[in-house]
Amino acid sequence: MANDSLDFVQRGKVSIVRRQYAEAVKICRLGLLAHPTLLEGRLVLGMALTALERWDEVLAEMREMADLEASRWEDGYALVP
Repeated sequence: MANDSLDFVQRGKVSIVRRQYAEAVKICRLGLLAHPTLLEGRLVLGMALTALERWDEVLAEMREMADLEASRWEDGYALVP
């Protein structure tokens, strides 16, 4: 994983620890524009949204994570003879 992708995840985590949840959401959403398949970024976003009690958005992010993981599994499964 590239350092720039880890950077936004780490900054999001730091914002959550500081209870700056809206800032964490902003950081993660911007980072996910460049790295939309980074599951850890979506998880941190979900944590910030949970702290803000934005349940519909939390559910949407968790669904997106499930879809991404299912897609990865299907892609990997297709490689097995």
